[in-house]
Amino acid sequence: MYPNRREQLERLGESIALTEATSQEIQLELLRRTSFNMLSGERVARDLMAHRDLWQSVILDRMPIWSVNYAELSLGWLVKLRDLALNIWNADTLILLTDSEQKLHRLKEIADGWNGEVHLYDESKRAELDRCLGTGRDSSVLLTVWWD
Repeated sequence: MYPNRREQLERLGESIALTEATSQEIQLELLRRTSFNMLSGERVARDLMAHRDLWQSVILDRMPIWSVNYAELSLGWLVKLRDLALNIWNADTLILLTDSEQKLHRLKEIADGWNGEVHLYDESKRAELDRCLGTGRDSSVLLTVWWD
């Protein structure tokens, strides 16, 4: 049903029916189409596919900024929704999930060339990772890249 990793590599940037695209391919296409300031979505997407063995999933999104009152909407959270009518995916943070610290550090070496602000969420932040990912007792770690 879903293409294997090799097929995904060959499909990046190609015309395929939206109904045939995986959720991950849709996320990569949103990234590929996004370029602003120092972010070159095309370059980042190609680098990611060239190193597909290093990550499990990737999404281009916005990090929430919560007020003291968690019942209120997060500042800037719905900017993507506002700009969809303009065919703009208004996101500034790439979030990569991987399954080991070794892969995380290799991804950091690659991400350092993308002209963004790189942050690692490794084993030292296990409680925070488990809370955000809704997991526990696994080896998932995150890398984020933010572009202003």
